[in-house]
Order: sequence, then structure tokens, then C-alpha cells
Amino acid sequence: MSKEIRITDLQRGVAQPADNDELCTLFKSISMKSDLHLSVERDPDFFQLYNIQRAEWNVWTTRLNGKIEAIGTMMKRPAYIGGEAAAVGYAGDLRLTKKLRGGKVLGRVFGDLFNQSMENYQVPVALTAIIHSNKRAVKALVERKPEYPEKPHYKLFRKFRIRNVQFTRKKKLRSGKYLVRTAKPEDIPAIVAFLDADHKHRPFGYIFAEDFFQWRLQQWPNFDISNFFLAFDAANQLVGLTATWDPSVVKRFRVLGYYNQMKWVRMGFNLGSWFFGYDKLPPSGSLFNYFYLTHVSILDENPEVMKSLIDVIYATFHGKGYQFFTCCVMDQDPLKMAYQTYRYTDLPAGLYLVSPYHSPVEPDSFGSGRPGFEMALV
Repeated sequence: MSKEIRITDLQRGVAQPADNDELCTLFKSISMKSDLHLSVERDPDFFQLYNIQRAEWNVWTTRLNGKIEAIGTMMKRPAYIGGEAAAVGYAGDLRLTKKLRGGKVLGRVFGDLFNQSMENYQVPVALTAIIHSNKRAVKALVERKPEYPEKPHYKLFRKFRIRNVQFTRKKKLRSGKYLVRTAKPEDIPAIVAFLDADHKHRPFGYIFAEDFFQWRLQQWPNFDISNFFLAFDAANQLVGLTATWDPSVVKRFRVLGYYNQMKWVRMGFNLGSWFFGYDKLPPSGSLFNYFYLTHVSILDENPEVMKSLIDVIYATFHGKGYQFFTCCVMDQDPLKMAYQTYRYTDLPAGLYLVSPYHSPVEPDSFGSGRPGFEMALV
């Protein structure tokens, strides 16, 4: 942060619909730089990703000379905590331009806004995700300094991988003991009951009821009951499910450049596409074509069930224009064994608990297992 800029020079507020175009421009201008250089696009409606989540939310803005130079989002949603209905926050989309990067804004301005949001929403803790290669963000957010005593506490809750499973050569479906099919409208009550029973035992699990589930079917673009894949055992009992979702209407990833190792990865990947008939990785300046695995719920966390689902999804979408699909895999996750026969790349990240300076929370107090974290909505 420039020495000429003082905290009193900054104007804080809540984003309004009229700010949409400016927010879209700011968001895609602050790119993620690594061997794979990406920007995230949210136009034409910056707020749509929040509106589809059935949650309370605010986008806080910080202006300098009337121009938005920093944003951050706070959400509140119903959740299971210890098996009981409660509420949890999510802090996300923290972006600062070069003009405001530095300890003062994160330590004072962001701290004030976060503490105010937690008080307004009456939630004890918020979740947030940070990519571990973003060492500047990890250092700035997690480390505490005595000069910023009111800065929020960040505690690592789970390590996870943003796993991109690449569509390479076509694979034959293998016979197995689980039948996988797409869902039909008459499956909705069973899906809702299955999801709710699973999430009730997860830290910060979603509270699934039929009206909430129907909301997602109606509000998520490119999404309906046929997006769900269901796995059944020999007794025709539902033992696992997941859904595919193409988020391109609300967010997209544009490739700005391939560098170092990723330059060679792309070259080798695209060379193989000539022989095996899969889609190439796009050139710089183009968008990735991908989809998410969402609503992953597996009875007893059985990786064989997950493997059967992945096999059918891979076969269904191979050659349909997608380069990969993305899923969330926790470091201590029995389901990660299901991906062993596929080519994938991992981006390590951390799920953090964020709490006000005056009441830090401890990760161990929220239990074990996969948390209720829908990475596609981040």
C-alpha cells in the first residue's frame, strides 16, 4: 500500500447493482499467476453466483477516489454443526488491487468489515478457501501481528486438492457390482433424504430439504434432475450419488498463459489428443471448458461406489467438448482412491476457519470427516 494513502482516504460500503460492471472488470483483472496463469470472469452478472445459493450475503467494497479497489464477500447459510441445525458464514472473493495491497487494509479495513459481518449475521465462524501456492495471501491472512489486534483469526481446518480429471483416451466401462444411472423426477425424495442424512454427520453440512433441493434445480443454470448420477447396489439400494454442473453462465476460467512445466504439459497433452481423440487444452486467451462434480455423497465413504460413478461420468462426457472435470478431494479422504486409474492434476488448497479477533475457534471442536463444502460455489 502506498505511503501516501491513509485509511481515512478509503470509503467503505456495500456493493449495489449499479456496481456490477466495475466489479466484473476488477475481478477478472486480478489474475492467479503461477505456471498456469488464469483469470476468473463473472460477467455479465457479478452477483448471480451469490443469488443462486439461497443464502444471506453482502459484497463489501473499499473505494479510493471513488473507484473500487478492494472487495470481499460474506455469506450466511443454514448448516449442521454437531448434528444440529445452526448457521455458518463463508468469507470469499477477497480481491485487492495493487494500490491497496499491504498490511493496513487487511489488518484494519478487512478486519473491521469481517467483525461487523459476523456480528450482523450472528454466526460464530466462517469458512474460507485459500490456494496454498498463493503464499502471499496465506502469509497475509494467517499470520498475526501485534499492530493489528482486531484482525480475524485464520485456523487451518482441512487440506484439500482441487482435482482436475482430464479427458484423455476413451475408456471402456468395466463391469462392477454397482448399477449407475441418471436420476429421474421420481428419485427426488430419495436423493433429498440421502443427502440430508449424509450432511447431518458432516461438519458444516448442508441442511437438505425438498424445497432447498428444488431451489437448486430451478436456480442453478444448466442444472436439472438429469445432472444427477445415482449408484445402486445389488439389492437396488441407493449407495451413492453425485451431480455434474457446468458453471460457465456464472463463472469461467480464462487461460492467460502456460509457463515452465505447464508449457510442456500442454504440449504433451495436445500431442496425445491426435492419437486418442480427446479435446486439446486451449491456447492462451481462451476459456477452459470444464464442469464440476457436486453433491458428492457416498454411503460409508466407499471408494468403489465413487469409482463406479466416475467411470460412467467419464464415459458419458468424453468427446463432448470438455477438457476436464473438477472435484474437491480432501487430503484425508477415502474417496481419493477412486481416481487412481485416471489422469489428473491437483492444486493444493486449504479450508480455513475464520473467527473474530475476540473469540477464536479451534478446528478440533467441529468434528472429523468431509465437511459440507461445495467447492463449485466458491
